[in-house]
Amino acid sequence: QTDGERLVALSYALALITQRGLSMIGAAGPSIVEGPFSRNADYLTMLATLLGDEVEAMGSATGTSGGAALLLAKAPPPAEAGLIFTPDPRLKVYFTSDQRHRP
Repeated sequence: QTDGERLVALSYALALITQRGLSMIGAAGPSIVEGPFSRNADYLTMLATLLGDEVEAMGSATGTSGGAALLLAKAPPPAEAGLIFTPDPRLKVYFTSDQRHRP
């Protein structure tokens, strides 16, 4: 395996962990990613595929602190255009394979 292949595999695994966590807490609504993960196209595309919906990547590098502030804000955040990642049907094979091998 090359470093690139390992990075893609890690990105897909982290997207799956993220999706499972969001599912366990009953998350609904738009998915917005900030911080370092917002610059990982492989992670974002797989997350969109697993969620079956668009994922928006914000350019903010603050991640956790910015997200926490948005949760407490009374007004909507200022309009900031982020990149939109959409589900890729070709990636569903990874999700289907994972489901078959889970206990």
